[in-house]
Amino acid sequence: MTAQAFVQVVLRHAQLLFGHYERALTRFWNSPGPFTGNLIARDAMLHFRRNQLAAEANLRRADNVIDPTQGIGEQGLALVLGVIGAAVAAPVVPVLYRLSVTVKDRDVGLAGAFAIAPEGGLGSVQPVLLYTPQRGLEAFSGYSALLDALGLRGANGDCDEILLNVPVADREAVAQLLKAGRGRWVTAQLLADAGGSLLGRVLDEQLVLQRANLYSAFLPFRAGILDRVPEVLALAGGLPADLVARPLRADTLPVVPPADLALGDQQIYLMEKLDALNALTANLLRAMPEFNGFFQRRLALMFPSLNTPIDPDGIYLTHYRVDETGRKQLVSSKALGSVLLALLASTEPGNEQDGVPLDWAFFRQALTLNEEWQLPHVGSANDLAHAVKKRSPARSRHSGARYRQAKVRSVSYWFDCARASWPPWRRWAVWMVRCRLPAVRPLTVCCATRPGRRARWRFPPSLVPRFIDCPWQTVRHWPACLS
Repeated sequence: MTAQAFVQVVLRHAQLLFGHYERALTRFWNSPGPFTGNLIARDAMLHFRRNQLAAEANLRRADNVIDPTQGIGEQGLALVLGVIGAAVAAPVVPVLYRLSVTVKDRDVGLAGAFAIAPEGGLGSVQPVLLYTPQRGLEAFSGYSALLDALGLRGANGDCDEILLNVPVADREAVAQLLKAGRGRWVTAQLLADAGGSLLGRVLDEQLVLQRANLYSAFLPFRAGILDRVPEVLALAGGLPADLVARPLRADTLPVVPPADLALGDQQIYLMEKLDALNALTANLLRAMPEFNGFFQRRLALMFPSLNTPIDPDGIYLTHYRVDETGRKQLVSSKALGSVLLALLASTEPGNEQDGVPLDWAFFRQALTLNEEWQLPHVGSANDLAHAVKKRSPARSRHSGARYRQAKVRSVSYWFDCARASWPPWRRWAVWMVRCRLPAVRPLTVCCATRPGRRARWRFPPSLVPRFIDCPWQTVRHWPACLS
């Protein structure tokens, strides 16, 4: 066999091997996996990408609440949620655009990267978002600002991450154009896939890129194929590096006034810090869904025949038993609100008395078994209590019994405050005090220390309810409102 014939045999085997891998890859994406349930792998990946993009968008939004020059604004969050198909209070219509670089009269697309614009497209003067698998979500004041930023990255040689989203066969040509400052960026609108998902279309383009890179890994045949194939099969995605490497941010830190200040000035200093923390808390509350809205949605799902708002104290859970003659005998009747608070502190359903199971139903009147007052329902009080517990803002700084007690206490106060329609800042402050959150501890008062030592400041929890009840305008006159 001549050398040329041997080369042809090797190339033919490489082509057959690529065909085998390509068919196996197609079967993988179109078949359920061991951890995907009834979903095919492609749809399971799409579900994961939706959750990942929503998590990043919320983190970027939190950054913007703290610092308006960072992250994404409220409209940006609504655009991202519109892309993933999430329900929002004020829905917007996002428009997705594919990003491409023109190379020799041919557009080379960036798979997995896209621009998001509000209805009206990139021609409008509204802010736009850029998403790349490497940097995640970035906000720009407009389409021209986005193009300027991309051109500047290429000219500064900061385009290696962009090249990961183009086919391997085109990377060298795209890199030369971008580094020379001659790369021309073009956009084209992306339409939804067959299932109506915009993000599904983006994923499909990444899978096309995966197949193209797989071909480049096999052909032309050369050494190192075992290293190249795993690299091209890995899809770019996940949380961006800046979020993964970010340390936990402490929005509240211990407050210690400067030692050279007089006692009165130290109090003024602490009041200023208290005002700053209050402003931060207000911003966070505005960006956080109200607990009462969540609770009302759960009640509406449980009692579809009632109009919102639903008063849990106007619904009665009645337990009864059926005697030998088939008649119902009333055992107990309690308001749903009080039943929920009891269930939050117990994992037992409480449907038995003296070891005998009891039947139950919901009524619009107490102490009655009249079917005219009976309410159709979906689920039980235990189901509602479980959902409320999952919604609890208590965190795992408590362990064991302390954690469970703090969680029940926090949920109970959220529940009470939602029913009482307290203002958000007062609701938040009560919850922080009851759970002894670190956010309250820095709000401190001076306590006695040994001579020569620096004064330490603590905010006694016993003073908090009086502070909460006083008018907010009197904060700077703290001693007066505590007297």
